[in-house]
Amino acid sequence: MALNRAQFVATFLADAHTHVGEMDRCLLLWEKLAEGELPETADLDGFFRSAHTLKGAARMMRFVALSVLAHKMEDVLGSLREQRIRWSPRMGDVLFAGLDGLRGLLEQVASGAGELVEDEALCLALEQLAAGGEVERVPQVLVDGSAVETVALPEEVKVVQEALVPLLPRRPGVPSVPAIRAVGRSGDATIRMDAHQIDRLLQTVGESLFFRKRIKQRLQEVRQAHQMCSRMLEVRPSRRLRGVTASLQQTVAQLGADVNLLDQVLDALYVHTLEMRLLPLTTLFDMLPRLVRDLAKASGKEIQLQVRGSETRLDRVIIEKLGDVFLHLLRNAVDHGIEVPEQRVQAGKEAQGTIQVLAGTQGGQVTLELRDDGRGIDLQRLKEVAVARQIVDAGAVGQLSHSEVMELIFHPGLSTQATVTDLSGRGVGMDVVKRNIVEVLQGSIRVESEAGQGTRFLLRLPLTLATVRVVLFRVDGVLLAIPGAAVAEIVGVTDGDLLPVLGGRALALREQMIPVVALQSVLGMTPSAVRLRGERRQLILVLSHAQGQRGVLCDTLVDEEVVVLKPLPYFMRGHPFASGMMISAQNEIVLVLDGLLLWKRMQEMAMVGGRPGVERVVARRLLVVDDTRTNREIEQAILQGAGYQVSLAENGEEGYAKALAEPFDLVITDVEMPLLDGFSLTRQLRQQEGYRHTPIILVTSRDKEEDKRRGIEAGASAYIVKGAFDQTHLLDTVRNLLGE
Repeated sequence: MALNRAQFVATFLADAHTHVGEMDRCLLLWEKLAEGELPETADLDGFFRSAHTLKGAARMMRFVALSVLAHKMEDVLGSLREQRIRWSPRMGDVLFAGLDGLRGLLEQVASGAGELVEDEALCLALEQLAAGGEVERVPQVLVDGSAVETVALPEEVKVVQEALVPLLPRRPGVPSVPAIRAVGRSGDATIRMDAHQIDRLLQTVGESLFFRKRIKQRLQEVRQAHQMCSRMLEVRPSRRLRGVTASLQQTVAQLGADVNLLDQVLDALYVHTLEMRLLPLTTLFDMLPRLVRDLAKASGKEIQLQVRGSETRLDRVIIEKLGDVFLHLLRNAVDHGIEVPEQRVQAGKEAQGTIQVLAGTQGGQVTLELRDDGRGIDLQRLKEVAVARQIVDAGAVGQLSHSEVMELIFHPGLSTQATVTDLSGRGVGMDVVKRNIVEVLQGSIRVESEAGQGTRFLLRLPLTLATVRVVLFRVDGVLLAIPGAAVAEIVGVTDGDLLPVLGGRALALREQMIPVVALQSVLGMTPSAVRLRGERRQLILVLSHAQGQRGVLCDTLVDEEVVVLKPLPYFMRGHPFASGMMISAQNEIVLVLDGLLLWKRMQEMAMVGGRPGVERVVARRLLVVDDTRTNREIEQAILQGAGYQVSLAENGEEGYAKALAEPFDLVITDVEMPLLDGFSLTRQLRQQEGYRHTPIILVTSRDKEEDKRRGIEAGASAYIVKGAFDQTHLLDTVRNLLGE
């Protein structure tokens, strides 16, 4: 569930106005300073800290323009504090204009006016000040959002500013509108169509496919009536019955011809509608060169990216969800795969590494391949970590095949890195990639690697998610469905096939014990009086997950078909296990269950002895240390929503005292704080025996490499930059460090 940041706006505004007031107070004290005289250190630090804190809070709230303006003001104070520039009254005037700009943006936030617009002239003036330049005229900023005066600045400054514009996020709430090629004589005409209109059109086509199924069902009923009349005519001939039989035969022939024609028309309509949802992969691949360039520069490596097959078309929904997958794979390739130039030369390679991204179609699917010519995956290290994390028994690790060892990288929480950084994915395991590919996108992923030669990831994806292949089955007479991608296999069993184990029953399948539960107990249904006994056969749907397989018992298998998934009606949208619905040929409303949610529910039940409705026995205890109330409350909401117990501290000293008073399973701390900063807090905690191995996460606005190195040297387990803060990244990092 996405975090609703709207509930934190009031808190953010209250804190933000406090910080702006503190900066205003400092500037008023400095107004009487002589040219070149440095403000008192305490006041300078107070201004700097307020600007820095406001910047971080604005980033977490996704108020980009606010964050940028506060960052520009922070840069000016940073240059002044480091004595790279001299104080001047004109500087004070520009900083006052900056405060007016901040207040104007805060008023826009309070009024809910929509997207905040960055004051370009003001930001450029502040940027020039920080660089030691002169500002001829002070930008006139009006709080009501009126026009501002422009400042003549060097052209190269404008170029840098314009280069940053594409990096800003797309306006929230406005759907992407793909260009759809129209069918016409010219062949070059295009129209623009809202993506939601295409989805609605596809839903209408889905309704047509459903009615075609109904018509085919009626055709089958007429055929059966004709066959019955034919048999009766053989037993008792009559002129009237013969006429009815002939009429039915003619109806069957005509209706059959109509159904065949309807098949052709609807199939063509369906294919053309699906094609409207398909976009070329260039929409994703065009972003990769800049990403690889920045990652290579940050890591001190030389890397060239080769892309082929960008014209391959794929469902726009899949393309959107592939962004995070490629981000993670490319970060791993740069951070773990490609070596630094010196190491590559010593290994007899070119100093510049190569990453290839290839795309194509095969067998009605899209294949994506990402390969690098780096060091490859250290299988021995992989085994050692798996044993240390108790993922594999030490005595059994030697029996694993090469492919089984490679699959270990997809296990949650497994990483061969000693320290987590934002470059290597914030500690999120490859299980997230596999879960997105397999469970969300209904595809598959395979990894191959050779020591010293590189690593290759091969992804196979359906062309579209508009249709879903589902398995239909019955439980106590209720017809249900589940996506076929969630079902590894279906096994028929009797009572004697299930073995009693601690807390329930299990199925021995190819030397693997698979826990099995009745689907009624998972769904909270009242079970019927009929039970699995004697030789009465039932079916087990084996659900697959990165952490293993689990089975659910059902009564009978009904069918398997491809359907257009319909959204749940508003009064059912709170259903804990349904992802959508469909309508059967018999006009039954069928819930389509979410395989991942079922699997997680079975895991929860296993943790507490199979009792439904009970969550974890003991929640992990986390400490959040941050001097900004908005940040504390956002992190608290995210973590408590995930089931953790959260304690809060307003500064480093209070956090240190709380950590000594009671044990915590994990600590999350800001860096810029009064009394005791995050680096010092981390170092002091590491000196305590109880916190030598406790995970500590730094969440900060500092995104420079030297700051990240300071965090790692202080003993941080992970480093998250607030500018890239996201609740999924935070939770994945926490779960990974806790080994969940």
